[in-house]
Amino acid sequence: MASFVFSSSTTQPPMAVTDFFVDLGNLLRWDPTVTRVERLFEGEPGVGSRFAVDIDTGSTKLSFVYEIVELEPGRLVRARAEDSRFISDDLVEVAVEDGATSYRYTARLEGKGLWKLADPLLAASLGKIGKRASAGLVAALG
Repeated sequence: MASFVFSSSTTQPPMAVTDFFVDLGNLLRWDPTVTRVERLFEGEPGVGSRFAVDIDTGSTKLSFVYEIVELEPGRLVRARAEDSRFISDDLVEVAVEDGATSYRYTARLEGKGLWKLADPLLAASLGKIGKRASAGLVAALG
């Protein structure tokens, strides 16, 4: 399984941080590989909300339907997607430390079936993508 972990802090309150992450439309603001996000629900995002997300890594184009599977406002957000080739699991954990809001973003991508053999390549690719996305997160959350 490939994973990327990024931690940072912001002056925004914890609720604002989880609100930012639960709305996957914000991916377009910080992840340069995301080319399209479409809401597949009406109303405010929450557990069960689904988003169609298109990703272009430069060498590969992927389309996933992510679902918010866990939400604790002000504390954590988990989104998950699965298709015939991959399982993607993104977890954001939020806390208050020394008067600032800290967040830890963990992205995991796992191949299924024969795609498991590609896990070492996925790890290298996810690391490169994660570095670019983390810079976008810092800019977006301040």
